[in-house]
Amino acid sequence: MKKIAFIIFTIAFSFNLFGFHKNHVVQKNYGNVKTFVLTPFKNYGSTINVEIIGQLAQELSSRLKYKDTIILEFKHDYSNSYPNITIVEKSNPSSLFLLNGNLGTLKKRQRKYYRPRKEKTAICIRQMAQDFNIWDTLKLLEFSINNTFKNELNTVHSTKFFEYTRDGSFEIEFFGMGPELINSVKTTSTSSQLKALLQEKIEFFNSLNIKGVFYNNQYCFNSNTLDYKTDFIKYLTPLEKGICIFNSDTSFIYLNDKIENITPHKIDAKDHYSFYADKFNYFKKEKVKKGIMLYKAASSYWVIFSEEKNEIIETSKN
Repeated sequence: MKKIAFIIFTIAFSFNLFGFHKNHVVQKNYGNVKTFVLTPFKNYGSTINVEIIGQLAQELSSRLKYKDTIILEFKHDYSNSYPNITIVEKSNPSSLFLLNGNLGTLKKRQRKYYRPRKEKTAICIRQMAQDFNIWDTLKLLEFSINNTFKNELNTVHSTKFFEYTRDGSFEIEFFGMGPELINSVKTTSTSSQLKALLQEKIEFFNSLNIKGVFYNNQYCFNSNTLDYKTDFIKYLTPLEKGICIFNSDTSFIYLNDKIENITPHKIDAKDHYSFYADKFNYFKKEKVKKGIMLYKAASSYWVIFSEEKNEIIETSKN
């Protein structure tokens, strides 16, 4: 029985470790704002930004007295394998998950699902990218609330996507705000309304006696013993007693409710898979006796980290 249980556990673990899994989907509502994010793995800073964007978007729409529906859809391209796409529309969609499908049929599906209704409208901002910029998204939303614009036919050409046309290139067509206007909106000066939002404290983490809020354009963490601020989060991985905050693929800090000093940790990870934590070392086929394993999803890279000592005590040979 123990052998059978071990085999079952090993298979289940390998599904998560090597990518044979379902995508991680999160849908949340903040008043009249609906957010949807699709990502292959958990613990990315990009998906934290979606939660922050959703809450700030709700606050912005309230201040601008905009009461109609706002749809913010994000498809996370963690490996930067697709062309970046931003679709901004004023319409009334009956389908929320536009990017969750064949990109080659975007235009066709837009025509099928969009049914304008009298006195009803929705602002839709959909993005596919490796990272989601909070303020660029809010600038597009603010512009869309305050202005009218045409839904133009946009064409994106790419050679890095895996579906190609006969001439060897990939073409994506969709309706929405034109790329020149999108770039113009993003590069405009920040309005007084958006500057005011900098002072909003948006909570994105609250567990293990640690609270994380986005405030004044920084990710601020507070425990019983110290405060930590950073301008960027690559990954955020909860452990048993604290959290690992990654600023890049090669560095992180550990924070719990007892640590009084921040210690940077350097690692030798080389891909864009997020970090998970587990008490079982699949590669050695044994439980971790001291510490906890931090491993890259769909990768062979891992380290054993001691929460008690706040140090890396073992590293895989990558």
